[in-house]
Amino acid sequence: MKSPCSANMQWDPMITTLPGLYIASLLPLYPIGFIFSKEDIASSCTPLLLRSTNILFSVGNLYLLYLTTYKLHYNKKNGGSVVLTALTLATFPVLYFFTWLYYTDAGSTFFSLLTYLCVLHKRHRSAAVCGLVAILFRQTNVVWVMFGAGVTAGQVILKWLQLKKKEVEAGLSDELIFSKTLSLISQSLRYNPKLLVDLVFQIFKAVWCYAVVGLIFGLFVLINKGIVVGDRSNHEPCLNFPQIYYFITICAFFSFMHMVSILKVCNFITFSVRHPIVTVTFFLFAVIFVSKFMYIHVYNLSDNRHYNFYFLSKIITRHEYAKFLLIPAYYYGFVVMWNLLQKRDLFWKLSYFICTVACIVPQRMIEFRYFIFPYLLFRLNIPMASVKLLLAELAFYFSINALTVYAYAYKPFPWPNTPLPQRFMW
Repeated sequence: MKSPCSANMQWDPMITTLPGLYIASLLPLYPIGFIFSKEDIASSCTPLLLRSTNILFSVGNLYLLYLTTYKLHYNKKNGGSVVLTALTLATFPVLYFFTWLYYTDAGSTFFSLLTYLCVLHKRHRSAAVCGLVAILFRQTNVVWVMFGAGVTAGQVILKWLQLKKKEVEAGLSDELIFSKTLSLISQSLRYNPKLLVDLVFQIFKAVWCYAVVGLIFGLFVLINKGIVVGDRSNHEPCLNFPQIYYFITICAFFSFMHMVSILKVCNFITFSVRHPIVTVTFFLFAVIFVSKFMYIHVYNLSDNRHYNFYFLSKIITRHEYAKFLLIPAYYYGFVVMWNLLQKRDLFWKLSYFICTVACIVPQRMIEFRYFIFPYLLFRLNIPMASVKLLLAELAFYFSINALTVYAYAYKPFPWPNTPLPQRFMW
């Protein structure tokens, strides 16, 4: 696409997202057009100014991460940890890298975080509006609007079960909540159907605004004949279930300080032994998904600028059995992630994992950028770490950012039949 500030702007058919980022870039420039002329807008709209849009969003992300962490974890003893957590997550390498380029990630993350913060404060209409704006940056953000609906519905169900927040956070098991829910539904159907109807009404009353966003998005998909607005041939949906395992890998890599320890390994072994049905089921489905549902986009195999090319070629497809040998690591990551979300109730966790699957599985292309928001959600909702651990995590992120920015800026390489130098990037 030509510059979004160009007077004769034309849409590039290769662009696949809605124009949220371009609208955000133009809004601060419109006063110039009113005072002077459209030509002044075009002349002042430089690449530096356009990229500064994402810098502003990144500052906003830092503030929203702080507010979210404060809401979820703050007490009188951990104020420093709250600030450090926000600062660390604001420098999450995949997100940080694209701050300096004209991509949708910073703005998409900003409005998705704002949606979640509104959900936490039970400002559901505001959450729905913010979610609608987030969709303008990336269509798949509709999933996180539905996540807000799922979390809200879960809170209504917990209230219906007469469970208090303290009881859930104190460690009331997921199995107990699940069995109590089924039991109460069964009793309601047998003896008092009106009670169940009242529950449905209360859920609808709480989530109707999210449903409106879902209907608007459904209408868009119907009119557009699909989610993608541009290059559909290279973005055809599929059931790429191994994306779940790639996401678990990313979580384990960037959160290894929280996910790997002798105690966690011992707990994982104990869990695997005590729950053989869960273990066998996970391995069975993993083998089926990896062998029958692995799709690798032609771009992932040919574009050696992106780190996902090396992730696939050096690890996943290095040997025909490599993808199966990694299944135990995937299972470990899944179990630890579930356990780390111990303070979130069963319905929160189910909403999170279902929405993460809905967001990433239909994608044929492996893009680490697709994992940014679900990773931040996971990381925000695990127990608060010590200042020492957070400083180590921040240093880890800083090192990765320094290396990736250095590689991008100072290690260009040529492509055949292409005059411009190519650069490494996420």
